[in-house]
Amino acid sequence: MWPVSTAYGMPGFTRFPGPGTIRRPCLSDPEVRRQMAEKAEEVARKELGIRPIFGYLADETSLVKDSLDLDTCSCEHCQARYRQWLRGRYPSLNALNAEWGTRYGAWKEAGFTDYRQARTAGNLAPWLAYRRFMDWTWADAVRWASQHARKADPTAMLALANSFGLNAFSGRDYQLLLDAND
Repeated sequence: MWPVSTAYGMPGFTRFPGPGTIRRPCLSDPEVRRQMAEKAEEVARKELGIRPIFGYLADETSLVKDSLDLDTCSCEHCQARYRQWLRGRYPSLNALNAEWGTRYGAWKEAGFTDYRQARTAGNLAPWLAYRRFMDWTWADAVRWASQHARKADPTAMLALANSFGLNAFSGRDYQLLLDAND
C-alpha cells in the first residue's frame, strides 16, 4: 500500500494558465469551496481504514501555471474577501490610506491591482497587499480542505506537494503554508 494518498485531486488546486485575471476555479468562490469540502470529507471517509500518512490535495500545484508572472484573481468573490481581509489588518480606511499613500473614500475602492497598474501608478503597496492576500487565500484553501477532511477522519492530514519555484505570483508563502499544511 502506498503510504500517501493521491486520491484527493482537490477542486481549486489547479495551476491557472491565464489569460486574464479571473482564476477558474476561484478559491474564494462559495461553490468551489463547497466542492472542496465535499471532496475532502468523501476521500477521508473512504480512506478511513487505510490511514495513509498524509494526503496530497493535488499534485504539482500553484496559483498560476509554472513561473508565469500573472496576477490573479480579480473575480467578485476574491474582491469581497480581500476587503474583509484588509479590514482585519487595518484599524480604519484612514490607516490604510496613510500606509499606502492612497485616498480611498470607501473600502470598496480598494481592490485588485495588477503589477503593471501598480508600476504605472508608481505605488506598489496596493499590489503587494493583493499578492499577500492571494498567498493567504492559497494557504486558507489548504486549511479549509484539511478541516473538512477531519470531519470524516479526525486523524487525516493533508498537504500540498511538488511546489514549483518561488515567484511573487505562485502563492508560495511558506510560513503561511507551514501553518496551513498538516
